[in-house]
Parts: sequence; structure tokens; C-alpha cells
Amino acid sequence: MVILMKKNEKIIIGSLGVMLLVMITILVLTKIRIWKQDICIEADNPTNSNAVNNLENTPKELGRIVKVNGKLYYDTGKFSENTPRCGTMDGDITSTVAEGKIPTEDNQANFEGAKGYQYTKENTIEIPTNDGWRIFEVKEYSFCGTIKQVEQNLFFVEPDESEEIRKSADKIMVGKLKLHTNVKFEVGERVKIIYDGDVMDTYPAQINAISYESLSKYEDYNKITTLHSKTASTEILIKFNGILYGKSFSVIDYVGGSEKIGTIDKLIDSVYVPKFDGETNSKEILGASVFEQNEKTIILNYSNNYVLFEKI
Repeated sequence: MVILMKKNEKIIIGSLGVMLLVMITILVLTKIRIWKQDICIEADNPTNSNAVNNLENTPKELGRIVKVNGKLYYDTGKFSENTPRCGTMDGDITSTVAEGKIPTEDNQANFEGAKGYQYTKENTIEIPTNDGWRIFEVKEYSFCGTIKQVEQNLFFVEPDESEEIRKSADKIMVGKLKLHTNVKFEVGERVKIIYDGDVMDTYPAQINAISYESLSKYEDYNKITTLHSKTASTEILIKFNGILYGKSFSVIDYVGGSEKIGTIDKLIDSVYVPKFDGETNSKEILGASVFEQNEKTIILNYSNNYVLFEKI
């Protein structure tokens, strides 16, 4: 009898062991299946795939870039023929980031050896290097729009009707970058997005953002609606030492000689009136050097020309 009971106990224990092994196997297979499904879902969901890559902001094969006055200047691979030259630099390169990274601060480069730069014409600067003066030009892809949706690592922007990217999609997905920005990431907020030029054929469309800024800062500016002047433009404006000037319709014969007293180094939207010193609403004027100011007139130098501006 004792022998029979021990035998039955072994059978029962063995059966329980087999059942436990089967249950563990089923549980493991179920976990694997769920895990695979999650991977498929994540791969099919653009919110969790390419957009997250934007967080690291590591574009490939960017080449040499410098950031000056809020603009990214890219090495064109060309050298200036205007050498040797004299005169002081219009600005200094004060910091660097690693090669292949995008500069995030003004007067910053992603390569070694850059010490300073000179403006030559609109959206063009030249930088002296060991092999000559290299030409750098602005190559910017951007659009303005309104934030429609915000998630933990993403936000979605509806481009303005007039923007070229609107032809690709009416909603653009942007990854939140690891950079300092004035964007509050609020639904309804107006923003400007700068990206690398590629638009992925998805919906919402996806881009690789470089930077972005809130346009809410213009709320305190006046739009150009009430300015009047018979001698100067009321659309091409600067503010310097508390005085608002417009580009004069007069041509001056000025060959220089005076010392530089400042720089126009801040750009606002073209439909607004400059409010703070050093501001302009014209890309053409950005980076201009300032000479011989008085209450009624001021002389600027840009694109290698001296230009008269008159008080509005």
C-alpha cells in the first residue's frame, strides 16, 4: 500500500511539473507575440519612429557651418577672389561644436580654425582659413504656422496657406529638439520652423527640424500701417539710438573715413516696425555697419555700398 501511494505521488508531482512547464511556455510565447506586435505598431506609427530621431539633432554630412545673427551659413566650397584685403572683421567666431553638428549659438562654427568673418553681400559672409577666404552662404528652409497638437516629444504644426511646404501636407510633425527656445509648445501658438529641406512623404508630413522660434514676440510690435515719408521708404526700416530711420530715396556720394559706431544685427518680420536698437525689418540690411548718425540721417554700409537712411 505504501509503495502504491508513493508511486501515485510521483505521478501527481510529475503531472504538476509538466502542467507548470506548459503554462510557462505559453506565457513566454504570449509575451514574445505581444512584444513583436508592439514593434510592428511602433514601426508603423510615425509618432514613435523617425520623429524621435529629431531629438538628437545629428544631421549627416552637413559640412562646414557657422551661425551668425540667427542665420546658418554653409560653406559653398568656393574661395573669394577679393584677396588680399584690409579692414577689420565684422564679427568674431567665439565657440565651436563638434564636426557634423549644427551650431546653435551666434558666432559659433562646427569646424576648427575660424576666427572671424566679413559680410560681402546679402546672406553671404567670407571667413579666412589656412587655404584662403572661404565663401559661406545662407541656405535656409523654413515655414511659419500654428501649433495644433502637442505630445511629450512632438508637436504638430499647420503651415500657413502661403507656405510652400503646405503643398506636401497641411500638418507637419516636429520633434522637440534639445536646444534653448522661446517656444512654449502651446496649442494655438504661432511658430517659425527651420529644417534641413527634406519632407518625408507621410501624413502628417515629417521633417528634420534644425531650430524653431515663437512668433509671439511680434505681438508688441506695430505693423506698418501708419508711417508716412516723402523722402524715405517706410518699409525698409532700422532703429538706432532710439531713432527710427527709413532707407532714403536720395543717392549719396560718401567714400567713408568715419569710424564704425554700430551694427544692425537683429532681424524682425518685414511687416513690423523695428522697436529696439540694432533692429531692421529687411534681410538686405541685416549685418550692416553704421556710420555718421545724427537726428535726421544715418549712413549704413552693406553690400560694399554706403547708403543713406532718413528719420521717419
